[in-house]
Amino acid sequence: MSAHAGIFHRDGAPAHAAELDVCLPFLDRLGPEGGATHIAGCVSFAHRIYHVTLESFEERQPLVDARGLVSTWDGRIDNREDLALQLRETPPANFSDAAYAHAAFARWGADAFSRLLGEWAIAAWNPHTRELSLARDYSGCGPLFYYMTPRLVLWSSELEAVVAIARERGLPLTIDEGWIAGFLARGPEPAETPYREIRSVAPGHFVRFGVESFTNQRHTFLDPHTVIQYRTDAEYEEHFRFLFRQAVACRLRCVGKVFSHLSGGLDSSSVTAMAAHIVRGSGPSVELETLSSVYNDTPASDESEYIGLMEEWLGLPAHRISESDYPALTPPALGYEPASPLCIDIFAASQQAVRRLMEESGGRVQLSGEGGDELLGNAVGPVLKLRDLLQGNAQGSIVSETLHWAVAQKRTGWSIGKDVLLSYIPDQLAARLDSNPEMQKIGCFLTPSFTRRTEYKRRLHVDTDPFGFAGFSQHSRSMALGSVIHKTAACSWRRIGPMTYSYPLADKRLVSFLLAIPIDQLAKAGSPRWLHRRAMQDLFPPKLLMRRSKRSPDAAMYRRFVANWNSINESFRESRIADLGVVDPTLLVNGLVDAKRGSFPVTLILGALQIELWLRRSASSTGVFACASAARNLEWKEVRAT
Repeated sequence: MSAHAGIFHRDGAPAHAAELDVCLPFLDRLGPEGGATHIAGCVSFAHRIYHVTLESFEERQPLVDARGLVSTWDGRIDNREDLALQLRETPPANFSDAAYAHAAFARWGADAFSRLLGEWAIAAWNPHTRELSLARDYSGCGPLFYYMTPRLVLWSSELEAVVAIARERGLPLTIDEGWIAGFLARGPEPAETPYREIRSVAPGHFVRFGVESFTNQRHTFLDPHTVIQYRTDAEYEEHFRFLFRQAVACRLRCVGKVFSHLSGGLDSSSVTAMAAHIVRGSGPSVELETLSSVYNDTPASDESEYIGLMEEWLGLPAHRISESDYPALTPPALGYEPASPLCIDIFAASQQAVRRLMEESGGRVQLSGEGGDELLGNAVGPVLKLRDLLQGNAQGSIVSETLHWAVAQKRTGWSIGKDVLLSYIPDQLAARLDSNPEMQKIGCFLTPSFTRRTEYKRRLHVDTDPFGFAGFSQHSRSMALGSVIHKTAACSWRRIGPMTYSYPLADKRLVSFLLAIPIDQLAKAGSPRWLHRRAMQDLFPPKLLMRRSKRSPDAAMYRRFVANWNSINESFRESRIADLGVVDPTLLVNGLVDAKRGSFPVTLILGALQIELWLRRSASSTGVFACASAARNLEWKEVRAT
């Protein structure tokens, strides 16, 4: 992995190396194995590296070619052979992924970004057009943030670096309420940050800055017209197995050990089992070990039984991090003030223990099973199949399909038909009409003015399909993919320190296949994850293969919440988040009491707590809070007076 940053003086002022000194500590933290600074007229670049692939030892970034093009790179390319064939006339300077990406940009410009498969982020400067381009892969695994003014563009892979440069230059920083609303809902939009003035390059997009121009454009698309129809189930299984194996194998192209996160569920177990299968076969010569988080003190959250089952089945070296040894809600000891709160901060103690373990063991890559629930058919219900049948005018199959699902779910056909009818309601209207009592609890202590200003209810309900799929189930699966990208693009693992967190189930080639096959291959009535289970049956112990549910950490979080009740309650006294007009302090106190009784979602309280603590402890947030709170504080006092 790499960390990089830079400044583009749009007004033509000369750049100098010292202007990046303030951000270098944040780059050094994630790239402790060397780097350099490069000045190219009105642009400065800084890069720091942590070697992950063997080829990365060839990298000397920033990369500069004979034409004067400059680039910095963070990531891994998975289609190097294809690129080598296409770049025969302009080969890369060496065999590193950074050199391939630089050569591709030199050859095709912004069109290169759609040709790069993998997990990556790139910054590139073209001195001939005087344009700076920033781009991320379609899943957003490499972060890039920027602050744009008429005179300057500040950018970095680390939000703290951009904040540090902005503050040194006296540039304004104010809190983005939309980001807070997203954090308290289902997560901020990928382009949002806690600061109005700082944006993130959206996954699958590139932004291009000229002297007076700005472009924000999607570079990678999934084909909404592709439909895969095979004659037999075996053909789907073979295709899935091939693509899944490929997705895992390319993430094993690395130095050092690979740790695979094993949670006890089907997704992490699938990734770990396939990785073990590859390593034991003719795959790369890497060492594979498993890493698990367990909740020994909370049986309702503990997956040790299934983790142990998989550990015994695979016979790999195994490590377990117990939450009782590294309690949740322990304040993170980061050594610096973070520029934003992140959900991973709740588990800071255990995650830092993971990082120490990997560092001591020589591990540099951790594989994740994130995305399986959304992409492999775990939550598929009757509505998707029935809507597809209605869209295709296949009325003859609708009755039998409804009956199959009614039997499988022990429901009446009328209730399933009602769900189908409700699915035709537009998302905006559904957000207003939602009568789900659990959803009504979410945000109940937020002020009406805040929920109105930030469209909070829409953030809870509305998903988007950026690719324009016409089939209802494909459209829904594409929106589920958006939910996965929300998680991967947060890049919260960078909080821990130098390592690479990789997501095989979000591999673009695998995802394209999963969106193109019929919905009843992913799940049938009474058979969730139908294709997944069939294709992986020889890699799993039967007991794990057949499980239908998984314990969540919610019970452990509630237990830890109650144990820390006094300090949490104290944290909300004279609340800054209340002064911002985000929460009603009286309702917040009631929510705390209800959460302690178990009648209110603890997760929302913890989200508000993270924002509160960030506002209190962050040295960089003092000025930001003062700027943002003045108007809101006055407005909130008027509301309370009324």
